[in-house]
Amino acid sequence: MNIEQIAVSEISFGDRLRKVDPDYVALLKTSISEDGIRQPIELRKSRKGYVLIAGAHRLTAARELEFDTVPCLIKTANETQAKLLEIDENLFRRDLSVMDRSAFLAERKAIYEELYPETKAGGDRRSDQNDKLVGLVPTFTAETAEKLGCSGRSIERAIARFKGIDPDKDPLIHRAVQEDAGFRAWARGCQGAQ
Repeated sequence: MNIEQIAVSEISFGDRLRKVDPDYVALLKTSISEDGIRQPIELRKSRKGYVLIAGAHRLTAARELEFDTVPCLIKTANETQAKLLEIDENLFRRDLSVMDRSAFLAERKAIYEELYPETKAGGDRRSDQNDKLVGLVPTFTAETAEKLGCSGRSIERAIARFKGIDPDKDPLIHRAVQEDAGFRAWARGCQGAQ
């Protein structure tokens, strides 16, 4: 693993799935000003420099602290693969609300099935190549449940929760109801898989 110091000015944020939380950045700034950035930021190369994959809060804190460079891992990834890496970083590292976790899982499923269409229910299984690959690449639910240490059912419930959101309803009320019930269901699914 080669960690490089990259100029902050060469890094663009790109399209992010989540907004940066200013309160979390303030907390990180305190830690980073004392100990530096202990976890490298993940980037991919682009024509104009680098695009952020993971570490938006750390990068924002470094910018606000006026760092010239930050420690980075340069990943070889296209835009789709980079989006999957961003989702995984958030799913595995940062505490997410139940609805954020559900949204990330729904997006992860769409990307995973784009990268591995043979795993999709009703996917293209007509070609000889796909016939040979079926069974070699795990389904989205199996692969994600194993990574997160949760049951496949809790993954499916989280995605169904996200897809069941009615944008016309008051999002704050809907979110508050889902937070309490959803978190308990998610925790039970994770505990049952251990």
